[in-house]
Amino acid sequence: RGYGLMNAEKLKGMKVLDNDGVQIGKVSDLGIDCEQFKIRNILISTGGIFSKKYFTADIDEINKINSNIHLKSSKEEQNIATPIEVSSPEDYFFKNFQYRVVKTNEEPLLGLIKDIIFDLKNDLTFDVVIEKLVGGPLGKPSFTASLEDFSNVDILMTLKLDKNEIKERLK
Repeated sequence: RGYGLMNAEKLKGMKVLDNDGVQIGKVSDLGIDCEQFKIRNILISTGGIFSKKYFTADIDEINKINSNIHLKSSKEEQNIATPIEVSSPEDYFFKNFQYRVVKTNEEPLLGLIKDIIFDLKNDLTFDVVIEKLVGGPLGKPSFTASLEDFSNVDILMTLKLDKNEIKERLK
């Protein structure tokens, strides 16, 4: 069941089909656990501009991903009538995580979280893509970091990497 590496930005807006191939909505966002760097589910929007409803599908509900996301169940089995509410601060969506400021002990403003990269078959953990704000001849270079690379995960993200470790990872 290998999907290869994916990122959140590419999934947003992707059509979601049930097991009969019927479109049930589009990916609106990813539900993520910021504390553990894990993906919980996908947030799916359905309906028009004035009648938009949201529901979630757990990652294990995904059968396959190509140009669309294919779920294992039918539209009737999905609970699309219940609006989604964020129940606690630990339940974040990717849009609340993206563009958080990343710093190190050496640099108070290193960069911003640009995206996340994950492999659906690999324990649903993700790495963050950090876009460095300054310091590259080719514009804004980026690099990836995993949960172990951070000493603090909060609104202000603190990396425990030094300048040389970051330089080795820059694309």
